[in-house]
Amino acid sequence: MKKTLLIFFTFLSISCFAQFSKTHYIPPLSGSNSVAAQDQYLYISTPSIIPVKVKINALGVGITEIIVSKNSPVEYNVGFGTNTQLHVDPSLLNTPLSNKGFIIEAENLIYVAARVIAGNSNQAGSLVSKGISAIGNEFRVGAFVNTGTASNGTFRYTFLSVLATENNTVVDFSGIKAGVTLMGNTTVGNTPPSVTLNTGQSYVLATEDISTANKDGLIGALIKSNKPIVMNCGSYGGTNGNNSGNLDLGFDQIVPAQRIGNEYIFVRGLGLDILERPLLVAHENDTFIYLNGSTIPFNTTPLNAGQYIILDGTNYSANRSLYVKTNKNVFAYQSVGSSNQANQEMFFVPPLNCSTPNIVDNIPMIEQIGSTSFTTNSGLNIVTEKGATIEIAINGVKQPVGVLPKDVVGNALYETYTRTGLTGNISVFSSKQVYVSYFGSNSAATYGGYYSGFDTKPEIITDEINIGSSSCIPNVTLKVSSISSYDTFEWYFNNSAIADSNKSSYIPTKAGYYQVKGTISGCSSPPVLSDLIPVSTCDTDIDNDSVNDNIDIDNDNDGITNCTESYGNQDLNTSNPNGGNIATGLYSNSFVGSISTSTAPSATPFTGNNNGSFITQVPAGKGNFVSYKMTFSQPISLGMEYVTSANATDLLNSDSDYIINSDVDKTITVLNPTNQLLIDTNYDGIYESGVTRYSSFEIRFRLNSSTPLVPGTGTFKFLTYLSNSISFTHKNLSDSNANKSTLKFFASCVPKDSDGDGTPDQLDSDSDNDGIPDAIESQANASVSLSNSDTNKNGLDNAFEPGFIPIDTDNDGIPDYLDLDSDNDGITDAIETGNLGTDTDTDGIKNYRDLDSDGDLCSDVIEAGFMDPNGDGLLGSIAPPTIDIKGQVTSGVGYSTPNADYITDAPIVITTQPQINPTCELENATITLVDNGGNTYQWQISTDGTTWNNIINNVIYSGATTNTLVITSVKNTMNGYKYRVQLNKVGNSCGLLSSDTTLTVYALPVLTNVTIIQCDDDLDAITTFNLTVKNDVISSNFANEDFTYYTSFSGATTANSSDLIATPLSFNNTTAGTMKVWARVLNTDGCFSVAELTLKVLATQIPSTFKRTYMECDDFLDKNGNNNSNNDNRDGISSFDFSSAETDIKTLLPVGNYTVTFYRNQADALAENDAITNISNYRNINYQNTQEIWGRVDSDVDNACYGLGPYVSLTVEKLPFANAVTVPRQCDDNQDGIYTFNTSTLESDILKGQTNVTITYFDKNNNLLPSPFPPTFTTESQTIKAVVTNATTLSCSDATTIVFIVDDLPVAYPIATPLTTVCDDEADPLRQDGKYGFDTSTFQNTILGGQTGMTVTYFDKDGVSLPSPLPNPFFSNTQDITALVENTINANCTASVILPFIVNPLPPINLNLDGSEDELVCSNLPTFFVTLDAGIQDGSATTNYTYVWSKDAVVLSGQTNATLDVNVEGNYTVDVTTTLGCSRTRKIKVTASDIATITTIDIVDLTDKNTVTVNVSGKGKYEYSLNEPSGPFQSSNVFNNIPSGIYDVFINDINGCGTVSKTISVIGVPKYFTPNNDGYNDFWNVKGINANFNAKSTIYIFDRYGKLLKQLIPTSEGWDGTFTGQPLPSDDYWYTIKLEDGRQTKGHFSLKR
Repeated sequence: MKKTLLIFFTFLSISCFAQFSKTHYIPPLSGSNSVAAQDQYLYISTPSIIPVKVKINALGVGITEIIVSKNSPVEYNVGFGTNTQLHVDPSLLNTPLSNKGFIIEAENLIYVAARVIAGNSNQAGSLVSKGISAIGNEFRVGAFVNTGTASNGTFRYTFLSVLATENNTVVDFSGIKAGVTLMGNTTVGNTPPSVTLNTGQSYVLATEDISTANKDGLIGALIKSNKPIVMNCGSYGGTNGNNSGNLDLGFDQIVPAQRIGNEYIFVRGLGLDILERPLLVAHENDTFIYLNGSTIPFNTTPLNAGQYIILDGTNYSANRSLYVKTNKNVFAYQSVGSSNQANQEMFFVPPLNCSTPNIVDNIPMIEQIGSTSFTTNSGLNIVTEKGATIEIAINGVKQPVGVLPKDVVGNALYETYTRTGLTGNISVFSSKQVYVSYFGSNSAATYGGYYSGFDTKPEIITDEINIGSSSCIPNVTLKVSSISSYDTFEWYFNNSAIADSNKSSYIPTKAGYYQVKGTISGCSSPPVLSDLIPVSTCDTDIDNDSVNDNIDIDNDNDGITNCTESYGNQDLNTSNPNGGNIATGLYSNSFVGSISTSTAPSATPFTGNNNGSFITQVPAGKGNFVSYKMTFSQPISLGMEYVTSANATDLLNSDSDYIINSDVDKTITVLNPTNQLLIDTNYDGIYESGVTRYSSFEIRFRLNSSTPLVPGTGTFKFLTYLSNSISFTHKNLSDSNANKSTLKFFASCVPKDSDGDGTPDQLDSDSDNDGIPDAIESQANASVSLSNSDTNKNGLDNAFEPGFIPIDTDNDGIPDYLDLDSDNDGITDAIETGNLGTDTDTDGIKNYRDLDSDGDLCSDVIEAGFMDPNGDGLLGSIAPPTIDIKGQVTSGVGYSTPNADYITDAPIVITTQPQINPTCELENATITLVDNGGNTYQWQISTDGTTWNNIINNVIYSGATTNTLVITSVKNTMNGYKYRVQLNKVGNSCGLLSSDTTLTVYALPVLTNVTIIQCDDDLDAITTFNLTVKNDVISSNFANEDFTYYTSFSGATTANSSDLIATPLSFNNTTAGTMKVWARVLNTDGCFSVAELTLKVLATQIPSTFKRTYMECDDFLDKNGNNNSNNDNRDGISSFDFSSAETDIKTLLPVGNYTVTFYRNQADALAENDAITNISNYRNINYQNTQEIWGRVDSDVDNACYGLGPYVSLTVEKLPFANAVTVPRQCDDNQDGIYTFNTSTLESDILKGQTNVTITYFDKNNNLLPSPFPPTFTTESQTIKAVVTNATTLSCSDATTIVFIVDDLPVAYPIATPLTTVCDDEADPLRQDGKYGFDTSTFQNTILGGQTGMTVTYFDKDGVSLPSPLPNPFFSNTQDITALVENTINANCTASVILPFIVNPLPPINLNLDGSEDELVCSNLPTFFVTLDAGIQDGSATTNYTYVWSKDAVVLSGQTNATLDVNVEGNYTVDVTTTLGCSRTRKIKVTASDIATITTIDIVDLTDKNTVTVNVSGKGKYEYSLNEPSGPFQSSNVFNNIPSGIYDVFINDINGCGTVSKTISVIGVPKYFTPNNDGYNDFWNVKGINANFNAKSTIYIFDRYGKLLKQLIPTSEGWDGTFTGQPLPSDDYWYTIKLEDGRQTKGHFSLKR
């Protein structure tokens, strides 16, 4: 049978619903990945013109703060995808989640909605928060029912999500339909386990339509919790229609059972009847539903809790409204749609309630989800009381509603309006209660939902009188929102009514507890009281730094923290809870303690300790409490913080509420920097996260963690300033467990008054009254000033952070700001201060801290006229001095009027201390002191370093009383003498003694005069001398001395540069024969002596024409003669043996003993430096190509020189060049391995223009080849050698090799055609892709044909390279592949072949693999034929193919057409073949069905749970229904829990062969009746009996004593509860029934009045 394609992706729907509140909880949504979520937004709006601060707490992620106002609603972008803050991916089901959903908190009332786009932008949905109305403990699920669909689909997805508002919240799930399977938790069936959640955690359950039970299996499920939760539910893909291919979104946030009702008005949408479907879910048993004012229940059988009824469009009135009334409260959902089933939506509906507000202000951007607009048909549906005045506002502009009202059939008190064509921000104003739903649409979508309807108690809003100030007395107004339905008010103060307080606002003048009572005129609901909220006076701020005194750590802004300027924090001993005392220093205060508890206290409700910690204990039971209060005799600053150690059973925990109070006319401030606490700032029972600082006289808080707080980790603190009392209350949140908690009280910065002026130091700007502000005295000399900025708002100026550690200049333990003599010099700070901040010597140190105020190096204590025997600048002789509590010295006499000299500026300043430089013996020394002038001087000497004597002027010393002392001609005996100078000045009584300096006397060098003899290289007696050769003889310490040489003694003595010999290593004597020069020798101390050098020249004995020449070829070694990687035969260096020259020289000399030494150059020979050591193997390093070798001949007798000259000449001959030549390798042209190479330029390439050379050639066997080389050379592969030789005596040569290579030429062999031509191979020809996996396993070997050393490369039709070998299998479409065979050693040697791959197409037929085109024949309809076809899908002509039809594997003769008509069941096949021989077989199963035959119907009745079992026979597949000939049908033949009555049983062949039916009776006995003439249950009779079933039965009714009261005719109306015309009392009555079918039964029932 044909399938209907899914078209759900072409439509879109949105559902919205909202409630007005300060706090909104948004549990996450969840949806099928088949309808994947995309863009997601929050829409936040308010009627307030004044901007409202809003915190968006993305749970587990962080807080975003925004501002919203009436004209500026906020569109907040959540993100994109199935796993966002708002959306739970199916993989996260059944798991507590800590990072999903939102809590949104505002300072004023706001609306919040969430909208999403999904399904590739083809679906959308919206959830709008119900605010605090959504919080509760019992909920029932609603969703699309999906029961009209014939197939299953995972894209139909039903979910519920919950969000916990408190820790340790246990959530139970029950009432889920039998047979339901939960996604991701299939093992639990329909009974999922309870889950425990903490504050802000969420949990999601979901089902997919994978079974009949799962279609509507979650609807009516009961969700209960032990603590308040919030819930969303609905369908993220589903339908109320009967088209299996359609689906849409429908979900909403709902309210708990306590806020549902029993009267509803539904306004119909524009959809089909099957889509316009209200869903009513019973919350209690025996629920009846009445429509449009009818007194007859719509459901003849009462609904039990969790059961539902879904209505449709036929139930609406002609005015397009539906009035529903129930006898018990129900959960109401409404689904609407459009003209086709693809477009649906669902939203939660509010009950009628006279407490409903009259205004909805405002609905933001009703036509928008992000950038997508829906403006085809957008507008409002309004339900209001009849006769109300209605106005709307569009983007803030009020106007009439513009349409006429329509009556509500069945309820004359209400009427409806529908206004279309609206966009933007919309508001509705009515003079009476109003219910507003909005909608919008485009060509593919419509959306809508209610925006009012749930009443709550009045919420008090605090408005600031002066914007920007705090909401506290006297700057606060209390009010009730203008949108509230309450119109009469009365305000209360401390539970007493306030006279004449009947307005919606009130300005409080006293701190205390306020409450408002609201009444709605004309509404039967009783007046409602708001929460009781504390209203405090504004925090005090003594120093006006915008930080309240409770938490201001520097109340006098002097940079010294309060606790530093006080006795610090002190523990409060509460070990005696009845009272105690705090005493420290001069401070004392007492307190009285009191304990109060709930009715049943713990044995030890309060246990205190001497360190201020305490433990409170409350018994099990929510609301049980203990309070402890301390009242002090005088105001005191107090605090409370967490303990550092405690027992594990006593810790702060999440099962408790806590309250801390100060005096009502004071405030207490909580500091909560790391969010460890949740704080109820609105006093509405909702504890908020992210509150880091808050003040009131009462603070309510909880622990923000599910685990108890570890001792020592607390970061929060509570502080109050100068309160007379503090109290702490501990409340239990658990009904089952007792609870204990521990905290610690302390006294904060207990005050002290150091100067006794009545002002505590922490408020005193001059705590020691010395005229110097504490802010100055507490800092170092370079003080900073107040910046008037306080970034962290702790009361300490930014410039003073982190708070000064007060300076204690004299280190006497008394900080300067409390010290009357901060430098202990005997002069009080008050005197030394002078004009505030006096600094006489401007050294940056104020006089009161400066021991030398005038900077004259004479301490103040001395100049003031006091005693300082030990010279430490402090008063008295004791170090450190003894002081009193005010910092004054008691161990010395001072503090009288000081001599003014201490501030008279008469300084003696030495800018440069005397320093004598080391002096050489016999030289003069000078010592100079640099000072500030105006001083007298006296130089002193110490010869032993201890005793000092004044110096007088004499032959040794001069300038003894000046600042410069001269010492003449120092002697070695003066070495170590010390010198200093005493300075004095009028006005400076201390004087000043300089530092001493020590004289160091250096010794002179000890020298010997020497003679140097040099050999002449000619006969002029002039030659070159190395004057340094005898330095070791001149001085034994020559290595550590510097030598310079001069041509005169005086020049050497005075270091005269004009006599300096600049080249001592090569000095030519200017006087022939003999000459004197002088050496000046300077030691390391800078002292010198002079030595005499005598120079003598001797004549040579060797002729000037003497020279020996040696020649060698450049060798292939490195420059040092080693054979390594640095070898170079062109570096101009070789090895020489010129030892014969030595023999030749000696033959020229007279008989005697001589030494001949050779040097690399003349300079070395003259200086006799660096002689050549090996003349038989010498390398001319650094003298490339040629070198002159100098010889020196010395007598072995008297060292006289007999000869000096360039006696040896060395020459290195350069090699010729045999240049490298490359001959291109060639491919063999005829497979013989020989090739004729072109060598016409070979020889010229080797020589490259060289002349005077010869060239010879040798083959690979070293046989001589022709020279010159021939122009062509025929050869196999081989390497020959060419040698190039100089035409010289040495015949130096160079060689190179020449390589000739002949490479093999490959062959590419073809592939057989059958291996490359195939039919496409997809099993389903509709999926054929024109590709085939060819078997290429033999291709490579075939192409190579046994060749080795070759590679094969493949290229596709576009020339793109393919893998080699080809993959096996090789998937390819039809194309020519080129195979290229290449010699691996010569890329130019190639051959190629074409491989023609051909993939012929299959016939394009539908094989009917899924059976979707199987056919059916009805055996009860023999004339019914069906036509089978060959399934050709591409529209090609049927004549393009051949056909062979078969039935049950037997070929049907003559059946060769594309179609076949059949009326007999069987397995049919058709073989379809193309002209190229490619074929596929299509299979079609033809099944015979039949109308059902009822065999028996088994009825089990007269029980609490009646069942009907229908037994049938037949070939068909059957479904069953009671009383519904058109369905819905069920697949099971068993009907359970059937109420008694007459039923028609319908059995339908789902294959369409027909329906049969039978009427049955299910007999039952009512358990009670209520004969009160209200039209309901006024008569008692057996049900399931009529004229056709058991009409002749007999029924007897007895009272409890067996008296016969009535014999009933079963077909009558029944017993009315009377006897002899008199009504009988409420009681149990007995019956005996004898049925016509022979059965008998007895029992009893109740009569209720």
